[in-house]
Amino acid sequence: MRGDLLGRGMYGVVRKATERKSGRTFAIKSIATSRLRPREVLQLREEIKLMGSLDHPNVVKIFEAFEVQSADGTAVSLFLVLELCTGGALVDHVGAMTEREAARVIRKLLLALRHCHALGIAHRDVKPANFVMSNLKSDAEPKLVDFGLARALTESASMQTFCGTLPFVAPECFAFRGDKRGAHRDDDGYGLSCDVWSAGVFAHVLLSGQLPFKDAMHAAAEGRGPAFAGARWKLVSQEAKEFVRAMMRVDPGTRPTSREALELPWIARSQQRQDAAGLDGDRGVAAGEVAALDRAKAFRDMSVVKRAALAFVAHRIHSPRNRRIATALEAAESTETEDSLSMLRRVFQRIDTHCTGVVSRAELEHAFVECGIAGGPGPASQASLFEAIDFDDSGGISYGQFLAATLEAAAVDDATWSEAFDAIDVDGSGSVTAANLKRCLGEWGDDELAAAIAEADLSGDGAISRAEFLAVCKSSERLDDVREEYLQRQLASSGTA
Repeated sequence: MRGDLLGRGMYGVVRKATERKSGRTFAIKSIATSRLRPREVLQLREEIKLMGSLDHPNVVKIFEAFEVQSADGTAVSLFLVLELCTGGALVDHVGAMTEREAARVIRKLLLALRHCHALGIAHRDVKPANFVMSNLKSDAEPKLVDFGLARALTESASMQTFCGTLPFVAPECFAFRGDKRGAHRDDDGYGLSCDVWSAGVFAHVLLSGQLPFKDAMHAAAEGRGPAFAGARWKLVSQEAKEFVRAMMRVDPGTRPTSREALELPWIARSQQRQDAAGLDGDRGVAAGEVAALDRAKAFRDMSVVKRAALAFVAHRIHSPRNRRIATALEAAESTETEDSLSMLRRVFQRIDTHCTGVVSRAELEHAFVECGIAGGPGPASQASLFEAIDFDDSGGISYGQFLAATLEAAAVDDATWSEAFDAIDVDGSGSVTAANLKRCLGEWGDDELAAAIAEADLSGDGAISRAEFLAVCKSSERLDDVREEYLQRQLASSGTA
């Protein structure tokens, strides 16, 4: 595979790639699976599964995964299509950040970890090299990457494998060093708090430019916390030191959770200061929230087909940005300092008061009440608005679903709607059928699917053509009016009008 080399990892290489049809850029991670042991292949498949379950502004997004066999049939390569982050890793900025900038970065890291931990996923390799900037802009979002060592836990399970990058590994993990069959040990294992320790080391490095220990293993064995030695620490606030000390408590049971860490004074007050200064805070977000919730109400009243198409659009612009769509969106709705996509991200995080990366019904209802907007997901309409956005019936609204419901549909151009049609028409038949919709929407019943097709089947032939699809998606009129106009155009074009 050709393309600019972005990096090399444990299993393969990452290169930049451009989709020929749309011009979108991606990062492609390629792995020669035929060279791996069966256990390593299983680990890669677990990475893909875990990444697919994550949907958060501060977690790198996976778009596709597929396998390709070599021409001679002797080798198989696995390709992961990921969002492209061009701003470099945080390791490149160590020692050059102010304390306020470091607090902002660590808060974003904690938001990413809170989302992972809410789903029972431990990253197990948190470090500056695995937190990269989305782009080179001043307001770029940092993204947590490389889930090769991540693991999903059940309520009763713990982990018993020593892994990670040595200086960032939590003390409780060292008990399993050298044990190749950790599951057979008598130790209780370790849990999600291993990521909290690593985030504490991360903060230490950003604040001082130095690792907390020269020998992490011996420090862990002796139960030592950070000493804050060196001239740089004299310039660091006491709140920041207390934060690092809390995150790096040797006993994992006494460490804050990722959610509790967001409420520690250094992070909480830093956010308050940013809010007051209008940096990454509430300036303009309240107005943006009202506009977004109004669009969510309109989303509820759209046809199922148009909602599915917007889900495709949101998936594509979630990151990396389709520049054609992004430019249109920014032209349609912008503020002095922020484009609309950045605004929607901030609105999402404002509504997500529990910082899980998923908006609950109660959080959405509270947002409508707080903004004074009628027709929200209250008792009278909760059977429609929340379910319309939560189209996979997961019980929560993911970041991608929120974007689908709140982006400016009028700014999406014909080419993008057409791409959405192709994505839904997976069999390439030239029309969208109930089977196509079922693949997009999940466990919908036959009657529901038939009704969804009938909504956009303007000619009544039992399927949705490309022309019908575009007519429904591009219009903001009532479906009956769209149908009448479409049929009139068809008659005129056939010369029978």
